[in-house]
Amino acid sequence: MKICLGQINTTPGDFAGNLAALKKGVDVASSEQCDLVVFPELSIPGYLSQDLLYRPGFVDRNLAVLDELRKYTRQHCEGLRMSSHRQLSPYRYMHRIPPSA
Repeated sequence: MKICLGQINTTPGDFAGNLAALKKGVDVASSEQCDLVVFPELSIPGYLSQDLLYRPGFVDRNLAVLDELRKYTRQHCEGLRMSSHRQLSPYRYMHRIPPSA
């Protein structure tokens, strides 16, 4: 199994920019005939998102970008597989938790 480490710099809240960086990493991994590409945690919303997680729609936008990346990977990178733990994410409903004072 050939694994590619996708070391990218992200910007908190910049979904379009972070998605572009992820797509570029997926393209590189595909061109190198990798079986798996691994990106840092919070690559889609950007690290550290902190209070942005409480904004309405932030988590849903994150999940929409994840779906877009999954479709991109499926369409453009035959043989490269993507795995996520979307259904296990504790952040799914974080926007409903009020920030502590």
